[in-house]
Amino acid sequence: MNYSPEFKEAMLPPNNESITKIAKEEGLSEQTLRNWRDKARKDTPLLARMHLRMTGAHRINF
Repeated sequence: MNYSPEFKEAMLPPNNESITKIAKEEGLSEQTLRNWRDKARKDTPLLARMHLRMTGAHRINF
């Protein structure tokens, strides 16, 4: 299944949530979430990642 970049971004856990928890809640595999997280870390500048972690702005509840 292909997911939109927006969906992938929304599924990335903030600092205080585990990948395991989100994977169970959303019905996704843990490895899929790890892959998305690792790609986001690689593609997103450090300052932007720090801002997202501080604000939790990247985690959207559907």
